[in-house]
Amino acid sequence: MPLIDAELQKILVCPCPHHAELSVDEEAAQLRCEHCHLGFAVRDGIPIMMLEEAIAGSDFEAEKCGAPEAVQAAVRKPE
Repeated sequence: MPLIDAELQKILVCPCPHHAELSVDEEAAQLRCEHCHLGFAVRDGIPIMMLEEAIAGSDFEAEKCGAPEAVQAAVRKPE
């Protein structure tokens, strides 16, 4: 079973101001921004697309995100 519905994935973009496309990371159960590399958890097929809930992986590039500084500071590292 796919992580999220394919039709839903087609319309979702990163919520940061760049609105980049998202790729699926099945292993991490996340959608990943193609531009800034933020991860967004998918729980029970529902993507959590809030910047405040984003997960910064080792390849996250804050300068590419374009999100407000307060949101960037709240970005959490994966556990």
